[in-house]
Amino acid sequence: MVHAEQGDEPTARSGPKGRLRAVSGPTMAGASVVTAGIAGVVVQQGQYLLGVAIVVVGGVIATAAEIALRRSATRIRSDRDAAQVSGSTTDKAPDMLPAAPDHFVGRVDELRRLTVELERSDSTETMVISSLEGMGGVGKTSMAIHWAHSIGDRFPDGRLYVDLRGFGPGSPMSPIDVMASFLDAFGIKKPVDSSDLPMLQQAYLGLLWKKRILIVLDNARDRDQVEPLIPDTPGSFVIITSRNRMPDLANSTTIALDVLSDLEAFDLIRSHLTAKIVAANPGAVEDIVSICGNLPLALSIVSATAATMPDVPLGGMVDQLRRSRESIIRDIRQADGGAPTFVFEWSYEQLSASTATAFRLLSFHPSTPFSLRAAASLLGKSVEDSAAALDELAANYLVSEHGQGEYAFHDLLRDYATLLRSTTDDHATGTAATRRLVDYYLRSSHAAAAAINPLRKQIRLVNNIHRVKSEEFRGFDDAASWLDHHYLLLLEVIDLAARADLNDHAWQLAWAVGDSIDRNLHWGPLGEAMQVANEAAARGNSKLGLAITLRWLGRAKMKVGAYDDARTRFLGALELANSSGDKNEQALCYHNLALLEEELGRYAEALELTQLALPRYETGKDASGEGRGINAVGWALTLLGRHREAVEHCDKALGMLRQIGDRQGQADTLDSLGHAYRGLGDLAASVESYRRAVAMYAEIGNLPAEAATLEYLGAVFVTMGEHGRAAESWRHALKIKRDLGLPGAEKLLQRLEDLRGARFPRPIRWAKGLGKRL
Repeated sequence: MVHAEQGDEPTARSGPKGRLRAVSGPTMAGASVVTAGIAGVVVQQGQYLLGVAIVVVGGVIATAAEIALRRSATRIRSDRDAAQVSGSTTDKAPDMLPAAPDHFVGRVDELRRLTVELERSDSTETMVISSLEGMGGVGKTSMAIHWAHSIGDRFPDGRLYVDLRGFGPGSPMSPIDVMASFLDAFGIKKPVDSSDLPMLQQAYLGLLWKKRILIVLDNARDRDQVEPLIPDTPGSFVIITSRNRMPDLANSTTIALDVLSDLEAFDLIRSHLTAKIVAANPGAVEDIVSICGNLPLALSIVSATAATMPDVPLGGMVDQLRRSRESIIRDIRQADGGAPTFVFEWSYEQLSASTATAFRLLSFHPSTPFSLRAAASLLGKSVEDSAAALDELAANYLVSEHGQGEYAFHDLLRDYATLLRSTTDDHATGTAATRRLVDYYLRSSHAAAAAINPLRKQIRLVNNIHRVKSEEFRGFDDAASWLDHHYLLLLEVIDLAARADLNDHAWQLAWAVGDSIDRNLHWGPLGEAMQVANEAAARGNSKLGLAITLRWLGRAKMKVGAYDDARTRFLGALELANSSGDKNEQALCYHNLALLEEELGRYAEALELTQLALPRYETGKDASGEGRGINAVGWALTLLGRHREAVEHCDKALGMLRQIGDRQGQADTLDSLGHAYRGLGDLAASVESYRRAVAMYAEIGNLPAEAATLEYLGAVFVTMGEHGRAAESWRHALKIKRDLGLPGAEKLLQRLEDLRGARFPRPIRWAKGLGKRL
């Protein structure tokens, strides 16, 4: 069976082929390579889709708690008319909504209109969409989130939310990234290829089929960004917020938001200030409303800042606001829907000096929510001091608490902080802050990767000159959840490191996160990240970095069937690994070349390459690689029909892998033994090996491998004439394949139908251990 690459966590198997023990590096969607040579082995720069990390509820493919969730996921639309397979159900539904706003007031008419639209959606056969439109800072997001929490119990199948980043710094979220994240929220891992929108859309729309789900698409740029995300069947409800009008969006009702009425504005101020202060300063309250132009964001900032200074008369604050307003040349509301900058300036001037510095420097972080520890690393402060600064910023509404212990900027405030930073802080300050931030994510990702797979051969990280402290992880689930939650953010950090000329950081971060992104089948984004990392390694003159990134890019090409391109990359990576003297990387390159030969059906050549990889694992003192390498030799032998030799090799590998606790390697080897024993005609031993492999795959959460082995197990049962047990195995495999969107579901369904019709007049014949019926 295809075994996960040495040092790499389980990868999705592509069916009967491509199943040499993956001792060699996960797969990504690819790019084009150039030539070998330390300064010249570079992948051409292609489009790099910078996504924003969003809150993903649901975890990783490896957590046992989520196996039931995956198995109850809705089938893709193309399967909905097929025979249904019974499976477990779960009450768990994703809730991605940010925390409800603390000081929401007013908007009674607009909220009523949303509720009317919801009632209409219950009685119509068409999809109903509500679009909240208005200028920046008018409170679209607050209203959408407030209403979503108030009616959330009417959507038992889930509440999905994403900030589409249509305005502000960075690239807008692509529909592909959004759909992949929503599928992740349900525990469904789909391969992400930046060119395969139809495939993802089919899975996404199938997921929503006949479900009651609330979908909040916040901060949308235009119709093209949201249209692929709209379900095409009734039942769910979509809320869109945008600064732009979308008159051509089908079945959409527009709710335009203007500034607050005077009464609503007064209520918003009163929600922040004590009744005593408001009663004592009625004229000042009216002045604040007037100066802020009734804009909710400005009113919230001024009120929250005033609340932190109860001993300062409101009248004095009004005078300060007027002076600040007069000092701003720009209009309050700019042509692009900007904010009252004078309010930002006034609130900023009330901050302590250290918190003001924190406000500016935090704008270096990518446009995603960030944790307290990330902020502390970026600021170069203790966690305690950073928490105090964030508390002060949140109290003044200059950052918001996003939930899950994270903080976020409003995009208008981020723009303002960036402007201040560019005119206040010198280049050295910015360089040091960026280095600390990238160091934090590099070391945290490395720690997470080590927690997920302690046996993985480690690389030596760049010096931690700022003594940044990484996240600490309690084990596999904790680490995998952190990586899954942050994967889009980490792709941005790779790009940030490359742009900051932190070249070693860039490729080392790509190495650290590659396993996780691959495990979740996000090959497209992973390939784009490896392109950036490969160029960074070239600029940094790192032979090892070039070899690693080239190898991964070769696997990307191999996954999409571009075998000649894959070979070019693998050979380029091998040349660099030989030049650097890294035995482990040499072994991984040989192993990937073996995988390529297996894909092409050249099993003798694959065997030779696995035999070349094996001594390099031994020399590199990589016990896990050596054990998996011996298993790879055994697998190649069984592909060639040399089953008894295969059993000898696999038995040896199993003992070694059991001794060091490599569960993935053990599961792969048990699968190999199942094939070898089947080839020898020892069907009882084959069944036992397959069953043990299935149990171990389930234990470690490698569902694609579990499905493949279940399919082989069912085939052996057919050969034994035990059709009931075969059907049980195949139904289980079919459920996993459908839930994960893996290939082969239709063929497996046909086998089940053949089995029910007793259309197996003779035992299945197998082609050289491939598990493929002739």
